[in-house]
Amino acid sequence: MLEKRNRYTTKYIVEVYSVPGEPGHSLSLIPCTCSRGARHSWSRLKVDLGDMPDNLGESPTLKDCCFEDINECINASTEKRKRVLVHCRDGFSLAPTCIIQYLMVKQNMKLITAYELLRAKYPVNIKECHQNVLVSLEKTLRPGGNVDPKCFKQAISRKVAWT
Repeated sequence: MLEKRNRYTTKYIVEVYSVPGEPGHSLSLIPCTCSRGARHSWSRLKVDLGDMPDNLGESPTLKDCCFEDINECINASTEKRKRVLVHCRDGFSLAPTCIIQYLMVKQNMKLITAYELLRAKYPVNIKECHQNVLVSLEKTLRPGGNVDPKCFKQAISRKVAWT
């Protein structure tokens, strides 16, 4: 993995995982060695999102999911024009969820637009609990918009034909 990471000049890693039954969320930071004035810890961000509810009404907030920390990490690396690797155990649901929410929050994309952009470049298979988080985020970001959860969930649950 290290050879592959170096070949693509990835300088920052966001490792996201969710282990069922583990209590709460944890955030482990490894200090950055750059010469930036203020001290920060963004060379490797390890985030445990914990259990996510299956029901749409129970979806956690951005802060609950550590998405604010993930977004700050991605922003810090893009400011330096460095690549970021966001990964999770299965690679098809949790990491893509983090990327989609970043595009929604920081790039002001709609859920479907962010999903289609990522889907065109990478295979995704977003679990229902993660779909619920994204649909709730869409409702939060666009409160006056016409958000139909079934429509969004149907669109983002399609299997991808990617090779």
